[in-house]
Amino acid sequence: MLLQNDLDSLQDKYEAERRDAGEIRKALNKSRDELASLKQNVEEMKNDRSKFKEEKATFDMIKKELSNQIQSLKKVVEKEQGKGREWEKERERLNEEIRGINKKLEDEGERYKTLNVILEEEKQKQKKQSLLSLEMADYERTVTELSKKLDAKESQVRSEVSV
Repeated sequence: MLLQNDLDSLQDKYEAERRDAGEIRKALNKSRDELASLKQNVEEMKNDRSKFKEEKATFDMIKKELSNQIQSLKKVVEKEQGKGREWEKERERLNEEIRGINKKLEDEGERYKTLNVILEEEKQKQKKQSLLSLEMADYERTVTELSKKLDAKESQVRSEVSV
């Protein structure tokens, strides 16, 4: 019986060890699956890391190109702003020139008005002078005619007196 008890006890231990071995096997299989999954995750992460490195390199290259383009555009903008300032100066110079020309034009307009008034006055004087000249010519003709008539009358009277 003692032997039986020892046998039962060993059998119970064996069964317990067997159960433990089964659980350990399950745990081992589970660990093996987890390890395989982790290895797969590590590989995927390595691939992702490689892709990220490539993308980062591409990003850095694009960033550098954009930075160069920005610098180039800044230079173009500065150049265009310089041209704009030059155009603004030229526009101001031309506006100043236009103001000067407008002032001269106003002065010439005033001078024209003054000369026009003087011309009108001279025309009036010329008309008066012309009228006086015509009246004088008419007066001289009349005097000449009257002189001739008077001479003719005188001659007639002398001839009548002499007869």
